[in-house]
Amino acid sequence: MHLMILAAGYGTRLRPLTDIRPKALCPVWGKPLLERWIWQAAEEGFRRVVVNAHHMPQKMTEYFESHSWPILVQVLVEQQILGTGGGVRQALEVLDDASLMVVNADVAAKVSLRGLIAIHQSRGAPATMLLCRTHRFDTVRVNAEGTAVTGFCPLTTASGQSGLWTFTGIHVLEPSALRSMPLRKPFHIIDVYKDWIAHGTPPAAVCQEHLWWLDIGSLESYWNLHAAYDRIPDDGVGFLGIASSGVWLHPSATVASSAQLTGVVVGEASTVERDSVLHNVILWKGCRIEPETRLENCLVTDGAVVWGRHWNAIFLPSAAPVFFGQAVNPSSPSLHSMAL
Repeated sequence: MHLMILAAGYGTRLRPLTDIRPKALCPVWGKPLLERWIWQAAEEGFRRVVVNAHHMPQKMTEYFESHSWPILVQVLVEQQILGTGGGVRQALEVLDDASLMVVNADVAAKVSLRGLIAIHQSRGAPATMLLCRTHRFDTVRVNAEGTAVTGFCPLTTASGQSGLWTFTGIHVLEPSALRSMPLRKPFHIIDVYKDWIAHGTPPAAVCQEHLWWLDIGSLESYWNLHAAYDRIPDDGVGFLGIASSGVWLHPSATVASSAQLTGVVVGEASTVERDSVLHNVILWKGCRIEPETRLENCLVTDGAVVWGRHWNAIFLPSAAPVFFGQAVNPSSPSLHSMAL
């Protein structure tokens, strides 16, 4: 069994965060989601992981070279972005014909990868798609038995239609079914699936209505996955490693004993100085919060130094703060930014 993590996207909906890191390396509760998938694959007996890269490829390769992994991990840099199908097709050049699990780097879900492969192999289909219900992204049609994908509905016309499912970005492929596709040519895997359906060999469907699943494809979803930590179900808490205190500290982080933290992530080599008060704050790597700083609903990216009082702001290493808009934190009664 092999795992491929699709991580080549530009992450435009996550800007300005993806001006600092590729989307796949944006930490979620202290660790990129792809790191969690790699460790899970190792625990479930997978033999190899392949990760594709295009946006900021040097940061991707440096990240993997600077960490130790429990399984063989290989980064494939795409000179041109190949899409969800072309990226998988390129990866087949370094893989054998064992069933290939494919996971988007920006999704989180409580699911057994080995179990999904076992279901896939029992169905005999060229691919198997894991589906859930979100109502917001329900676009996939299945047969009456819920065992096969029968079509895809555009998101713009899916609203109000019953019986649709959300594609989780988690699926299993038989490499032999995809090797006839052109190499190093961009294409999307959904287009391949549509063609298979038209020719009578549809992907199998695994429908889990109550599956815990989220993505961090947008700034709103990324922020809410942190700020709404106390409303995440147990499956999500376990997957993300969220402490009951709502505070996550990297072992190399330094936090003054007089600092007050609630709903805070303090990343690698970051420092929170004395008498600081932080509420719903995410610190990436190498951040410094100066003494007596007060932050609420803030995100501090790699290497940024912050002082004073701020609300609803993103801090970049060498630029003025970027303030959250209404869509990012809809639960806040007032999103007017303030810096004193």
